[in-house]
Amino acid sequence: MHTLLALPYTPAKPPPPRAGNIVPLRPAFDQLGEVTLREHLLDIVARRQLSALLQPIVHIPSGTILGYEGLIRGPADSPLHSPLKLFEVARANGMSVSVEHLCRRV
Repeated sequence: MHTLLALPYTPAKPPPPRAGNIVPLRPAFDQLGEVTLREHLLDIVARRQLSALLQPIVHIPSGTILGYEGLIRGPADSPLHSPLKLFEVARANGMSVSVEHLCRRV
């Protein structure tokens, strides 16, 4: 069963052509014209649309940066921008491994 989300959807700009016969996925629409969260996730993975942010880990007393924490985000215009929602939908659709692998390549 798919979860439906009633949001206006504007297809993402297609990526530049790549070598080989890779055809980017376009989101499928249900009978009401709504894109499912699963389809958003498939599109994000196919287009490799995750982005990484680095959050500094700071030693408060000295202000020294000790390291960085890597954070992942979906596209800003997507209902899966939040990492919580992104991984929830991935888990619900058996795509956790695919999303984790993509995160490592970002």
